[in-house]
Amino acid sequence: CFARFQAKKMMDLASLLPSLTPEQRMQLEQLAEVFLSWNQKLNLSSIRDRQGVLIKHIVDSLLIVQWDLIHEGQKIMDLGTGGGFPGLPLAITYPNTDFTLVDATGKKIRVVEAMVKELRLKNVQCVTGRAEELGRKHSFRERFHVVLTRALAEFPVLLEYAMPFVKIGGKLIAYQGQELAENWSGFQPVAKKLSSKISEVKHAILPVEDAERSFVIVEKIGPLSAKYPRGIGIPKKHPLS
Repeated sequence: CFARFQAKKMMDLASLLPSLTPEQRMQLEQLAEVFLSWNQKLNLSSIRDRQGVLIKHIVDSLLIVQWDLIHEGQKIMDLGTGGGFPGLPLAITYPNTDFTLVDATGKKIRVVEAMVKELRLKNVQCVTGRAEELGRKHSFRERFHVVLTRALAEFPVLLEYAMPFVKIGGKLIAYQGQELAENWSGFQPVAKKLSSKISEVKHAILPVEDAERSFVIVEKIGPLSAKYPRGIGIPKKHPLS
């Protein structure tokens, strides 16, 4: 049970992730090693020690598992995956669920593809592309049950990036800081423009670090207007309000 996260102080995946199988925990350990190796070559993250990767990237990515928000057979997008987080740890956790990892930087996606091969993950595909373009393509638009974002952009901008991919009835799970979590209601008008509503904010404690994490859940309640997403660069230059 992931609720035990808050009480654990030790760096032991069996204790921190008791709901996972030994094979899954072994894969997560391997992910940490593979990521560290690539990070030395390409500077994907400022976190360069094994414990830091395990806690601040892998366990942090998996905090949402305690709320049963992802289900077998769903299509999940990790938008702005960077070095593969939260998508890769979640793909290991949900081997019967399809994950699409997207990033605008081709170098990052090539590294993530290499890690997917090294880890022999069969449920992950990697895509290079900008949200403003992919969000208008038929094969991506409103095709995903869940879209994940982690440190992607300012909240109004990430809403416009992400909601075009979410199926009607699906949701965005945005890994966010505490300040936004305390003032989320102010972004409801932006969500409404994108045929969505912010339904709740969940909180968890990152073990060892004792750091609070917040997750904003946004539900897609209707078809998105064809005018969204706007063209490349516009959401960032002129955020919705």
